[in-house]
Amino acid sequence: QIYSEEVDASDEALLRLKTECRDDPSDPAKALLLAEAYLERDQAEDALKSLRKAVSRHPPLRRNMDIIFAVANINLEQQNGAAAEREFEYAVSVEPDNVEAHLGLAEARFMMGDLD
Repeated sequence: QIYSEEVDASDEALLRLKTECRDDPSDPAKALLLAEAYLERDQAEDALKSLRKAVSRHPPLRRNMDIIFAVANINLEQQNGAAAEREFEYAVSVEPDNVEAHLGLAEARFMMGDLD
């Protein structure tokens, strides 16, 4: 879960969120809400696709830590350690002193059995 509140994941809400993301591609909160709506529907792959699309529409979002952590954590939850590792490595490169990024990287590596 990206947000602490429950997100409306109805078909109407999903359509509204997609439209809002398209109309305002620079707003990371809208991209994260859309991803959360997909997660509420157990559509993790669609959540990842929506975040990738947000970044492609507005490349500065690629350095947004909330977006990076969302992608990394979804990959962790989907047991995709390699993809999570790449995202957490990127997070560390963006913010080298970010403890959460280092912990996530360690968790991804642990998941893959890389204990070095």
